[in-house]
Amino acid sequence: MEVVTVRILADLQGLVSDFDIQHIPYVDGAGYEIGKRCLPGTRAALLDEICEWVNSDSPDTPRVCVLMGPAGTGKSTIAHTISSLFSTTNQLGSMFCFSTSEFTTRKPESLFRNIAHDLCKGRPAFKAALSKSIGGDRSLCGTKDLETQFQNFILRPAHDLSLSGTMLLIVDALDESGSVKERAKVLNVLITRLRELPATFRILITCRPEHDIQRSLLKAHEWVKVKSMPSPDEDPALSKDILQYIRQRLSNEIDAGPGSLDDLCCNTLCSRAEGLFQFAFVACDYIIGDDVIGQTSYMRYQILLSGTETSASLDELYKTVLGQILGKNLAVLGAFKIIMGLVLNAREPLAMVSIRTMMTILQAQDNVDPDRILPYFGSLLSGVSEATTPVRPLHSSFVELLRDTARGGTYFIGHDGHHERLATASLRLLQSELHFNMGDMNTSYLSNKVLRDSPNFRNKVSEALVYSCKYWGHHLELSPVALSTTKEIADLVRHLLMENILFWIETASIADAVSALAPCLMAALSHLQSIGEDLWNMARDGLRFIRTFSRIIIDSAPHIYLSALVCSPSQSQMARVYGSRYPQRAAVASHGVSQWSSVDTVITGHTASVMSSVFSRDSRRVISGSDDGSVRIWNADTGEPIGEPLNGHGRWGVTSVAISPDGHTLVSGSLDKTVILWDPAAPITLNGHTEVVNSVAFAPDGQRFASGSQDKTIRLWKLSKGAVSSEIFTGHSDGVTSIVFSPDGQRIVSGSLDRTIRQWNVETGQPIAEPLRGHSDWVTSVVFFPDGSRIASGSTDNTIRLWDAHTGENVGIPLTGHINWVTSVSISPDGRWLASASHDTIWLWDIQTYAHVGEPLIGHSRSVTSVAFSPYGGRIVSSAMDNTIRIWDVSIHASTPAPLTGHIFAVTSVMFSSDDRQIISGSFDGTIRRWDATTGDHVREPLVEDSNQVASLALSPDGRWIVAGTMNNTIRIWNAASNLPREEALGLHTGPVISIAFSSDSRWFVSGSVDKTIRLWYPDTAACFGEVLIGHSDAVSSVAVSPDNQQIISGSLDGTIRRWSVARQHAIGDPLMGPGGPVFCVSFSPDNSRIVSCHVDKSITIWNANTGEIIGKPLVGHTEPAVSLAFTPDGSRIVSGSADKTIRVWDVATGTGLGDPLLGHTDIVRSVKVSHDGLRIVSGSDDKTIRIWNANSRGHAVPETATAEKNETTSSSALPEQTGSDTPDLVDAGQLCFSPKPQHQLTQPYTTESGSIGQISFDLETGWIMGNGTDYILWVGPDQISRLYTGECQVVIPGPTIHLDLSKFVHGTRWAECRLPSS
Repeated sequence: MEVVTVRILADLQGLVSDFDIQHIPYVDGAGYEIGKRCLPGTRAALLDEICEWVNSDSPDTPRVCVLMGPAGTGKSTIAHTISSLFSTTNQLGSMFCFSTSEFTTRKPESLFRNIAHDLCKGRPAFKAALSKSIGGDRSLCGTKDLETQFQNFILRPAHDLSLSGTMLLIVDALDESGSVKERAKVLNVLITRLRELPATFRILITCRPEHDIQRSLLKAHEWVKVKSMPSPDEDPALSKDILQYIRQRLSNEIDAGPGSLDDLCCNTLCSRAEGLFQFAFVACDYIIGDDVIGQTSYMRYQILLSGTETSASLDELYKTVLGQILGKNLAVLGAFKIIMGLVLNAREPLAMVSIRTMMTILQAQDNVDPDRILPYFGSLLSGVSEATTPVRPLHSSFVELLRDTARGGTYFIGHDGHHERLATASLRLLQSELHFNMGDMNTSYLSNKVLRDSPNFRNKVSEALVYSCKYWGHHLELSPVALSTTKEIADLVRHLLMENILFWIETASIADAVSALAPCLMAALSHLQSIGEDLWNMARDGLRFIRTFSRIIIDSAPHIYLSALVCSPSQSQMARVYGSRYPQRAAVASHGVSQWSSVDTVITGHTASVMSSVFSRDSRRVISGSDDGSVRIWNADTGEPIGEPLNGHGRWGVTSVAISPDGHTLVSGSLDKTVILWDPAAPITLNGHTEVVNSVAFAPDGQRFASGSQDKTIRLWKLSKGAVSSEIFTGHSDGVTSIVFSPDGQRIVSGSLDRTIRQWNVETGQPIAEPLRGHSDWVTSVVFFPDGSRIASGSTDNTIRLWDAHTGENVGIPLTGHINWVTSVSISPDGRWLASASHDTIWLWDIQTYAHVGEPLIGHSRSVTSVAFSPYGGRIVSSAMDNTIRIWDVSIHASTPAPLTGHIFAVTSVMFSSDDRQIISGSFDGTIRRWDATTGDHVREPLVEDSNQVASLALSPDGRWIVAGTMNNTIRIWNAASNLPREEALGLHTGPVISIAFSSDSRWFVSGSVDKTIRLWYPDTAACFGEVLIGHSDAVSSVAVSPDNQQIISGSLDGTIRRWSVARQHAIGDPLMGPGGPVFCVSFSPDNSRIVSCHVDKSITIWNANTGEIIGKPLVGHTEPAVSLAFTPDGSRIVSGSADKTIRVWDVATGTGLGDPLLGHTDIVRSVKVSHDGLRIVSGSDDKTIRIWNANSRGHAVPETATAEKNETTSSSALPEQTGSDTPDLVDAGQLCFSPKPQHQLTQPYTTESGSIGQISFDLETGWIMGNGTDYILWVGPDQISRLYTGECQVVIPGPTIHLDLSKFVHGTRWAECRLPSS
């Protein structure tokens, strides 16, 4: 029985392992093929050398061997032969063959997946180790990250594998794993990580001698063996091997009777091959190819040799094959050029089925059948015998021949006419096939990602249609302008833009081709104006639509209609032309926008402050560096990440990034004092600076780059033959903050903490003239004008200055207007505009008038760290400490609406007026503001505290006095009725006054300070009375007065709570010390019986106010410390605001949280208060906003008796009206409700499959409103979702609060009803 049990357990373990491993995708057909081996007896010397390397047990044996040689030299044949030899000895672990013709499946992410699968075959120990490494993590099985794959699929399991001999892994045709950029990651892993495998592993890699591969190998020469494929001079046996190959391939044609070949023919072909197997392959393939009536194999052989003695190259071979296939028939040659013109000029390879579609739709003008031409070119093109495999030349030399007029001759194929055909075919196809609901989607709840797992969904859109969607604009751009003015093209474009643009966008959404939409429209713009101004305007509007709603388009095709149209500005072309065609959808009931915002794209993904961002030269990408230690690349149109984060600086923040002019190389500087050159092959870490690197910049030639550091130096780095050298420039007396090259690359300009700007001669490293002086504080940013004549600089003195680059003199007047440090400046490519960043705003300046243009660009919620124009000038990219990147459309900046009026810094304190009709707020911006608690509108002018930061605020219960504590140690008192302050600020505290509280009779108030003291004051005389309360050993963070005015409680960062007698003005008993550590806030319950406190350990503690004992267990739920607390008027609930950006409501009796956290704020919630009637909560946050919440939503309600009691004294005007009132209604926030008006409520309920009401949640980062966590209900955007009425959140200040009418909103299985049938 025990044996049986053991076997069962073993079988179960095996099943578990198989279950895990089967979820790792595997690409069939990418391994060893027996038919691709060398002929027996050939390549013996090379094969022996490789076998000896594989079997060597010497510790000095290199782990990796790279077999390198030109195309056609037989590398792959060698690899397959080695695979065959070692598979017989069970030493072959895996073979993976990259291939350009199979690139759609044999991608870099398939390499380690296939190797892992292969290593499991017959190796149960590896299988078990792999299963253990995966640990049942399905997401890990599907990861595309190569580092993660290698670590978990190969390296960890390999170390658990016990081998008696060597284990061989083969990677064939590494150069065909993608472009230089695409293969950089896999190359880096292979070159840097393979040596971590056990010593018994051997890895054979074959590749062409590409520059990036060779450069990477130089860094790994100590443990990588590089073997070049021998030339005929180096290996006399090579010619013999080629001869044997030719004899074998032509064996059926030799001495086979009249018209056959003989051995001399084989020798002649071998001589013509000149050591290139590719020639032998093409020649033999042609000779034994399809029979042609009247031709023998010898005749075809003679045709091959018909060229002169010096032209027996691949060019002549290709020409010969072309001539034989095409003959002298000009019509056939013309058809070949049309089809090959389409193949060569297509933006990406097309399969035969797509070529057929394109040519069929062009039949009326060309009448060319690709099936009568392309299948004959199997020796030159791949994919011609398969329907869905992309048609590609087998070798790039064939393309080079056809593209070169001199080399191609008769067969030359240029661009003329071919882009016109592709544009016409694409537009015709779009007109005939686009329609509503291209994916036949039966619900709006599922994401595109989920739907793409269904083959039926993927097959809804043909490859040819997808190609047309992506590239019609590019081909139109590359066609003569005259094409656009033809009636057919004009009509096709008009129909696409004015009738089908949403269907076009939907098709790209379904096909995962959204990133191609904006470039396609941008390319077409140059021709659209010649067709019609209305089309040009529509295209530009469509471009804004795509960029603004890229999140929707990527995530869910139905929401192009259900969400994007809803959020489109009412006066936009998209809304005006298409809005009425889709009436059954949500609508903005109040406070919608009429024009597009300046914000084009919001990019999220970094987990810490983004310190630097720049555009690539083509403006298609954005590169960013962050305090999270990563460098990232983003699509500038969609905001989607491109590739994985570049993590080379570890946990150290990235301070600056730059991209080379050719767009292939990045450079980053970091807090870790290093510079990293992100070469496509492998990153190179450069050491030299002794302090933080603040700035990096590329020279215009791309061969040099510079870095500026806190160590006061500038280093000029030079690239030469794969090596990097540096020179040091010294002269600044403090840290270098910013550097940039002049447009001609001859100078570097630098800004410094020493308040100066210097110019440097790049060749000599010496300063040019004297430093530029004028700023009165640190210089944070410098930039050259495009013509190199002037320099602009920004400073912590809040100004921008312009300088003559030749004389060093100030130009014009300083640009003033920023109220905080200028952190970054940038000049537009035409030199007309200057962009500057400061705190959370960006200003655009007219250089000619020295005046700022329009309103500030506002959107970032924290300090803007960098700003940069796109190379084309129409857009600006900015990064900020709010972890985001924003791209702004400068062209519509002038039409941007005025920014919302509110606090411009963190809101530190909020409260209701005594009648609950107003909200009073204080802020670090030095103002105190009053707001209408129902509408969120301003009430009266703000109270200004002379630019002092308001740290705390209190309103006397009788409404007479407003008292503020400031960060400059003072207290200010205002008469609430007159708005007039007391003459003098109260200045007895020696530290910031961070807490104020009034007595319930309004006769006095108490203040707590960072100076560790507590003071009592009379508001009417502004006099301090009684003793200074001293006892805390650290800052007093919070004070409160008992409802009976007999006690004061104080919380401190020293971790204690103290009770003080007001009458005797000394401490009562011992300090209260809980386990939570430093105290952030304290409050009394309305009945004097309880004290509540919040602590640094994220807990909230309730105390008995009389005994000082802790009541129950701490309230736990916040993920960061709570910093503000308030009791409801009846004392049954506690409201807490936290650094985790949420508000929670707690039941005092049970100590449990009620309902879900209130979400909406995007930063620390510093202050919370409950209205006197207990129906509303107000909160203030570091995100500069104030929110008013329904206290009775989702389980937060006060007890029924308490509500009834309060309502007895509440006027009827405060209650919800039944018709058309904007007064906040008490709506169940679990339902979809985005307006207080009954007529705006949902008529199609959102329910679960069981029929119950679905749970609604808000993704503040993406802007999605989700149902049950997975259903896509509606998108309103990250900037708008925070201002949305939700039933829970009734008012957002500054507003206006957005209301949505859901009465016509169809969703889920009814979503397609949104469209008028006639449309």
